[in-house]
Amino acid sequence: MARKTFSKQNNTPVHTKIIVRMSCEGKTEVNYFEALNRTKLYEKYSFKTCYDKSENRADDVVKRLFTHWPDTDYKKDILFAVYDKDENTKTQLKNARHLVKQKIEELSAQGIENEPKIIFSNPCFEIWFYWHFETNAATKTADNLKNFCENQCKKYKEAPSNFINKLKKNRTDAMNTTKRILSLLIHDNINPEEQNANPNTNMHEFFERLEIK
Repeated sequence: MARKTFSKQNNTPVHTKIIVRMSCEGKTEVNYFEALNRTKLYEKYSFKTCYDKSENRADDVVKRLFTHWPDTDYKKDILFAVYDKDENTKTQLKNARHLVKQKIEELSAQGIENEPKIIFSNPCFEIWFYWHFETNAATKTADNLKNFCENQCKKYKEAPSNFINKLKKNRTDAMNTTKRILSLLIHDNINPEEQNANPNTNMHEFFERLEIK
């Protein structure tokens, strides 16, 4: 539910936006999520991001999610840690998941029902963009995906409006593809959060969490 404050002049309720906080591994992710602030479809949300180029390991991204904003309201805000396989080791990925689990348990002990979520992409975040246009489930490299995205839009990393509009039109298709791939991985007993789960992303869970249909 959106936050509600009251006007000092007439005591009438003033609705404010739902805060969505995202700690990201890289600038491409930051630009994409901040671009959502410019679209009317998501106007009830305020997307806030943070990242640090020098500390972009999976566990660093999770730690930053819980320390960057001193005003985080864990009773209301929605939280995501967004990172991908890249150079992360199996241990770093495991540590990141442990930190999130630890935070959820801490909040639960305080009577707060909030589950910060990991958005994990393999091999890189561009797989989410790719599946807006293709449904291929073959193993991908980061270079392959980035080249594909550049062919769609040279400056896609800056999240220009024309690229965001392209994605918006095909978002349902992309979500269906990510869910299909996830089902295939689970069927083959492959952990979607492990390094060998290529290609894969759970970005559909981001939109489902926000109840954006």
